[in-house]
Amino acid sequence: MTKQELVQNLQKYLKSFGLGLTFNNMDDIDTKLLNKEIYKLKLKKSITNT
Repeated sequence: MTKQELVQNLQKYLKSFGLGLTFNNMDDIDTKLLNKEIYKLKLKKSITNT
């Protein structure tokens, strides 16, 4: 798997969870924003499960 394919697969995976983060390569990923979005998903799941 090439780096470009990895980036595309990661974007598809994130999009499937409602995360519309866009980036062209792994260095462009804003990890702070990514962690914030993951936290929101966990919070949403936690609220749904209660």
